[in-house]
Amino acid sequence: MHFTVATLARSLAVDESTVRTWVQISKSIRPISRRVGGKRVFDTDDTLAIAMAVSLLRLGVPVSPEVLAEIIPIAFSGQRSGSVTIRSNGAASVTIDLAAALATIKEQPQ
Repeated sequence: MHFTVATLARSLAVDESTVRTWVQISKSIRPISRRVGGKRVFDTDDTLAIAMAVSLLRLGVPVSPEVLAEIIPIAFSGQRSGSVTIRSNGAASVTIDLAAALATIKEQPQ
């Protein structure tokens, strides 16, 4: 799966500015290329990291650089099923179903 910021935002029902902010504050979420017109294109790992961030946001967990640093290794591990537990700054833990997070993103025309 490859997505632009616009298609990710539309698929996940969040503002494009939210996706751009997470990309900016993360040191690991990076586009795999820039297509004609300068649009950033993200691969499956980056897409899963952003989908996980959206899942956390919907559960009431603020998505900070620390939270992104915790979810990125999971997204980049290749694991695409099962549940993972995220802790936010020592607060209560939150469990995310990886397959459900990835399923929220539907392939859309670029």
